[in-house]
Amino acid sequence: MAATGTLILKLISVFIKVWEIVFGWAYAAISNPSQVRKSYERVRSNPSKSIEKGDTKVTYQPKDLGNPKFIQEFKEGKCDTMADAWNWAVARYTEKKLFGSRDILGEEDE
Repeated sequence: MAATGTLILKLISVFIKVWEIVFGWAYAAISNPSQVRKSYERVRSNPSKSIEKGDTKVTYQPKDLGNPKFIQEFKEGKCDTMADAWNWAVARYTEKKLFGSRDILGEEDE
């Protein structure tokens, strides 16, 4: 029985290697991995003050990365709370199915 399992695993491994050789170049051409790596290196926020030895907390300020269309639409929705953001997203994506839900346990005025 162990020999059969080993053989099946080897066959699967060979199939994956062949698949990678045949279709890997197409995936790399479509996904542009160099652009993905560049976005990983992009600085998205900076500390609000320099970090000194002995600091126990730090506050980061986001950098302006431009305003993509999605962000502009979100800002136009004027979402002040998480409940507002949730309602905005539900209203925007009514045709998409949702795997889970969120119950609002309570609302507090700040």
